[in-house]
Order: sequence, then structure tokens, then C-alpha cells
Amino acid sequence: ISDKGKQALTMIEIGRAYNYLQVNDKALEYYQRALALYRKVSDKTGEAAAFNHIGQLYSDLRKYVLALEYYQRALALYRKVSD
Repeated sequence: ISDKGKQALTMIEIGRAYNYLQVNDKALEYYQRALALYRKVSDKTGEAAAFNHIGQLYSDLRKYVLALEYYQRALALYRKVSD
């Protein structure tokens, strides 16, 4: 895993901590930052995980249409990686 990949993973964990604290705007910010880093290093599995976390956050906020959109993005990437 690259340094940027490690940074992205840490950003996911920071996002999760903010999510547990219900500081949703900060959680989303860190998930999106992680997503950008995963894209930068072409880590499709990491990108899918970031989409999944964003989907979970939107689900927690009862924004189910947005949650579904991000879950579908995650699923598509996970399928792509497994091919």
C-alpha cells in the first residue's frame, strides 16, 4: 500500500470517528478526501470502500436516494475489481 493509500485509509478512519460522533459534515469531508486519494493512486477497492462509507453516512441521515446511489457505485467497483 502506498503512502497516499495509507493516508486515504486513515482519512476513512477519521471519517468513521466523526460519523460515530454524529459530526456528519466532517465525516463526509474525510470520506471524500479519502475517495480523492484512492482515485489518485488508482485503488479501486479503496474507492469502493469510500463510496460504501459515504452511502452509510447518507443512510444514517435517512437520505436513502443518495445512500443508494453511493452503494451502487461501490458495488459496481467491487464487481469490476473481482473480474
